[in-house]
Amino acid sequence: MAKKKILLLSMGGTIFSVIDKGTVRVAENVEELVSLVPRIKEVADVSLKIVANVDSTNVGVSEWLMLIEAIRKNYTEFDAFVVAHGTNTMAYTATALSFGFGPKLTKPIVLTGSQLPLTAYGDDARFNLEHSIQTAVMAAKEGIAEVMVCFHDLVLRGCRTLKMSESDFRAFNSPAVEPLARINANGIIFADHARKKKGDDYTPPKEASFSDQVLCIDLVPGLNPQILDKLVEDGGIKGIVIKSHGAGSVPDQGTMSLIPFIEKSTKNNLPIVVTSKFVGGNSFKETNDEPAVRAMEAGAINSRDMTDVAAQVKLMYLIANGSNYEEIAQQFPQSFVGEVS
Repeated sequence: MAKKKILLLSMGGTIFSVIDKGTVRVAENVEELVSLVPRIKEVADVSLKIVANVDSTNVGVSEWLMLIEAIRKNYTEFDAFVVAHGTNTMAYTATALSFGFGPKLTKPIVLTGSQLPLTAYGDDARFNLEHSIQTAVMAAKEGIAEVMVCFHDLVLRGCRTLKMSESDFRAFNSPAVEPLARINANGIIFADHARKKKGDDYTPPKEASFSDQVLCIDLVPGLNPQILDKLVEDGGIKGIVIKSHGAGSVPDQGTMSLIPFIEKSTKNNLPIVVTSKFVGGNSFKETNDEPAVRAMEAGAINSRDMTDVAAQVKLMYLIANGSNYEEIAQQFPQSFVGEVS
């Protein structure tokens, strides 16, 4: 049986770096990569495309669109795609890819990275790259078609993933959803909730859009609502995500009350999404918490158990694709690509 064809797309980051004569540089081509990780050729026919070479801290909307376009152009030629990416913003890119390709995706897209570069003593780059290729191959064989993050011993739904540590080898998790697969001595076995393709009749969108005019605010004691008023009045903001203290709670009394700001913003068609800053938290779950209730009554949008990453990227996606406040309020609690329960 012919090997699955895998396109490995490099966005830069530690995983695609090698230590050469005391300096760190990026692997230049697939031949050099295979010489360092020869087993990837044993399980798949791997081709390499360098999309970008940036620290993932500098990855944003333009890089998301470059990556989506690279996959779109090569979609018919390959069985699956593996993206080598820096860890800092990998969860954001995975979520953007999920929305960019939508729920009808027919092929697996696997993102991976590492904490140490290839050729470093005890590196995790080799382990993660080998298992990401194997994950992509197995997913293609089993008809599993979603955007995933493969890191250390877990395979996670991309739009549910969060970075949990800057140094642990198990740096990512999906707190609100069980992993799609676990990697151990028995291999890679996908769970039943891994999404499978629903037929082969799919053409990737010709273009994807994400607004870069969404502001994300970490709610802290003492935040002056007048600062937010000023930011909105200055223009350029089309949506706001507020990371709340708890289950959707925002200050609702005294000079710190955000209720008037939420009411005014939503009346002016500016969507305010409230999410929880707790890992695995749920905003606006069934609760008698008065501050959360008042935020909803004022027009704040329910993000349920979405990660703050997914809430931000989803809002960026909806705004860029023309949704107004009323439409966003209706669409936000609905699952597009498995980002919310």
